[in-house]
Amino acid sequence: MSKKWILGMALLGMCGVAMAGEQTAEAERNPAAVSSPTLVAASEMTPTTLESIFTQALFKTSRLESGDLSVQFGAGGGRATVHIDKAHQLLRYYRVYRFKTSATDTQKLELANRINREIIMVRAYIPKGQADTLVVDYFQSYDEGVTRYQIASTARYSMDVAMKAVNQMDEDDIVK
Repeated sequence: MSKKWILGMALLGMCGVAMAGEQTAEAERNPAAVSSPTLVAASEMTPTTLESIFTQALFKTSRLESGDLSVQFGAGGGRATVHIDKAHQLLRYYRVYRFKTSATDTQKLELANRINREIIMVRAYIPKGQADTLVVDYFQSYDEGVTRYQIASTARYSMDVAMKAVNQMDEDDIVK
């Protein structure tokens, strides 16, 4: 195994991200940035803090008008949104999918139910008034603090599970 591969696994855990070129060089300059055991306290949980964590974990981020973060998980990992729920002290990671126009309401509900029945880690639902949309999300508590590593690895892993859940459970090929 190469040192670069081992470093990537150390930074991002078993769900690691393939690193190459400039990204690997950056991680080698500051390998403790994400894997630090230092807790991010609830009072420090801000979009700026999250942006810093995801950037150090080598994920591309951008701010949405809502203040949430849009995070790119690797080259083929797709985008997800990260929302800070201050009232409940939860981080919400979610992906939004659109249904094909040919999908029936029954097929849409069956897909959401199938994901919820078969994949226990994430929740799938169709938002009220948005019949063409499927949302798959996961919540992470930060009320007693959470490490930077836990945030980066949980976001990556939960959104990977969300993507795979939709891909595997979409038996009728109704998601765009």
